[in-house]
Amino acid sequence: MHSRFEQMEEEHHERLKELELSYLAEQRALFERRQEIISGAAEPTEDEVAASAYFSALQEEEQTAGVDATVGPHDPVGVPAFWSTVFRHSPNLSEFEGFQMSEADMAVLEYLTDVQTRAWEESDAQMSEMAEGWDTEIGSDPGFSIHLLFAPNPYLKDAELVLYCNGDFEVVQATEPRWREDKYDPTVQWVTKKVKKKGGGPVQKKLVAKPAESFFRIFEVPTEDEDAADWAQEQEGAPMPAAGGDERLPLRQLQNELVMRLREDVIPRAPMYYIGALLEDGEGMDGEGYEDEDWDDGPEPPPRKAGARR
Repeated sequence: MHSRFEQMEEEHHERLKELELSYLAEQRALFERRQEIISGAAEPTEDEVAASAYFSALQEEEQTAGVDATVGPHDPVGVPAFWSTVFRHSPNLSEFEGFQMSEADMAVLEYLTDVQTRAWEESDAQMSEMAEGWDTEIGSDPGFSIHLLFAPNPYLKDAELVLYCNGDFEVVQATEPRWREDKYDPTVQWVTKKVKKKGGGPVQKKLVAKPAESFFRIFEVPTEDEDAADWAQEQEGAPMPAAGGDERLPLRQLQNELVMRLREDVIPRAPMYYIGALLEDGEGMDGEGYEDEDWDDGPEPPPRKAGARR
């Protein structure tokens, strides 16, 4: 009977895994359609516009403000600065306890054109280069990858940065960003240090690199020492500062926070943050901000007229 139970348990986890992969595939198809509209490759259909929870509310706003909604000859293609606006105006991503996105981060993210979540399957070429310890046993949670795509820019050489994560939101492998110049690396802060020569010579100044808190730290793969420090912190149940007097968040903690917020909140709710940014810098239709301690619920859409379609 116990053998039968174990077989049932394996079958149950396999069905859950298949359901999760199916959901991710449908989600990706939906977000690809969204990206077509954002990039200007396609326009939304009349049915898509009419079905929006924001449609009637925005019409009322335009009428109240006296905005001319007529399409002009020089209207921009797609949705300008969509992803950089979302990143800047999402309180669950740009700032939380112990972390704040820097202007150096935003200078690079201004060139962000798309953010995608994909199922990470064993057939992916990257799997052959996986770190040891990846759980591929029956019943393990499916992995996923997060892709950040960039337009050509003066900061970053790469057109795409990718995070490969397991089902526990841990970064297992990542694309290491290649910066056009060292001074453009947001994870480093350059400070001027005075150096005295022996024998009382003139004081000289030189630039010294110091670690800086940055969104782009998530593309670092933690070392064994960093993982051990995170494990000790979890066992003790108390905060543990990063090694060497580093005041930044421990790498694994930062990654788990940002990866979870990206996948569970920012990517699926991106249009809500973008529209919120348009409406009085991230405020809702009633003038109340979206930020909420329970970020999993996300922002509420603006109120709609009675009888309006969702």
